[in-house]
Amino acid sequence: MMKTSTTKRIGMALVMLFVCAFAFAEDLRLDFKKNPMEWPTGRNKMALNTENTYKDIVFTVTKVDGRYRTYIERGYLTISSLNQFKLKAINGKRIKKVAFQIRLDDEYSLSPTDKQFVVRESSKYFYHQWDEAKEEIVFDNTSKVTDVEVSDIFITLEGEETPVAPEPEVPTTTATYDFRSLNPAWNVESVEYDPFNKTNGKIEDDHTLVQDGVVLTPSNVARNEYIRVLENILTVPATSGFSLEAPAGKTITKVEFQFGSTRSYLKAKGSNDEIAVVSKMGTYEVNAQKVSFEAIERKSQIVKINVVLKDATTTGITTVRETKQNDNRVYNLNGVVVGTTEQLNTLPKGVYIVNGTKILVH
Repeated sequence: MMKTSTTKRIGMALVMLFVCAFAFAEDLRLDFKKNPMEWPTGRNKMALNTENTYKDIVFTVTKVDGRYRTYIERGYLTISSLNQFKLKAINGKRIKKVAFQIRLDDEYSLSPTDKQFVVRESSKYFYHQWDEAKEEIVFDNTSKVTDVEVSDIFITLEGEETPVAPEPEVPTTTATYDFRSLNPAWNVESVEYDPFNKTNGKIEDDHTLVQDGVVLTPSNVARNEYIRVLENILTVPATSGFSLEAPAGKTITKVEFQFGSTRSYLKAKGSNDEIAVVSKMGTYEVNAQKVSFEAIERKSQIVKINVVLKDATTTGITTVRETKQNDNRVYNLNGVVVGTTEQLNTLPKGVYIVNGTKILVH
């Protein structure tokens, strides 16, 4: 009898291990710049109580306030005041966590109907997490006056894994710029911060940093502020930037950043969106031989850069066209935002920077 009981217990343990082996968690991302559900864009275009499905999630606008509807436009999902929407998991999945990345400085006023508290990780990233995963969750914009503009929703799902044929892996290599451990070949030194010496350690525009064939080229635009390695952190003043170029026969597929703060203050040229940061990490996906970045609003502090490379193909994109950003912000020569182009004539006389061009106000 003892032997039979032991055998049963072992058998049950194996069954439990088998079941647990098929439990998993994954992140499903709704990137509204890519409009994953192919919604019609523009105000009052999104139908009420219409299910929109993307992979294992169904998104439904369930209530509007009568005047303004939830809508998607210019890469953002705008959840108007007093609107309500529902996220429902399908295909045997359940929702464990929902994170929202919103436009900077927007007021966050989304609340699930079960009042699960929100965790604020940065000024742009908020999430709700449940001890027990749920099949569906309803969110309200509780504000009577404020819209919430969402660039991304990240959803952690739990459920039984559906076998999927693995995609063939593309061999990649990674070139790492670690500014905590400077490569002597860069001929760059880390200097201590000195408010009275802003040129110490300046990296000139023609001074390239080569790492495993990748070439980093600085571009100093800000006046009286320069790209430097300050206390083992690459510091890029606002409006200045740098490019990364892959070696011949290679293409950049991804650039991973480790920042020194919870905001990146960095964007790719030709884009209006700041690189999102979660736990001081940010990623920019691309398929190009060369890509350029610039700091915005204030200095960007970079601890490490991983440049992921793959073999180039004749049909791949070989470069990113750097279109001029339509930015109506006006900077002073220290890279500080002092107004907009509409306010230019009201500013004190002097030299200002608009879209990278110096403007003289008389």
